[in-house]
Amino acid sequence: MAATPESVRVLRWRAKACTSVCGEEGGCATAQLPTLHYDGTLVKEPISIVDRRMIKRNNKVVTEVLVHWSYSFPEDDTWEDRKELQAKYPNFNP
Repeated sequence: MAATPESVRVLRWRAKACTSVCGEEGGCATAQLPTLHYDGTLVKEPISIVDRRMIKRNNKVVTEVLVHWSYSFPEDDTWEDRKELQAKYPNFNP
């Protein structure tokens, strides 16, 4: 199976997450690894709203938000319809 850009990102993130961070008192903490779907893709959730914009769609004004997703880089942020995002992630309250 060939490595996809998504799987390479996951591996890089896991490599960073697996390294321990030791404090001054000698205690070490490790990051929790991300959850994966059955097909190996990341389970992503919105982390923050980076920007907002108003667009015209089907002769109506729609608010879109630029969403920063969990386990992703800023260049992977996506524009999403605000109402659809709220419906899909009701507990997300930026």
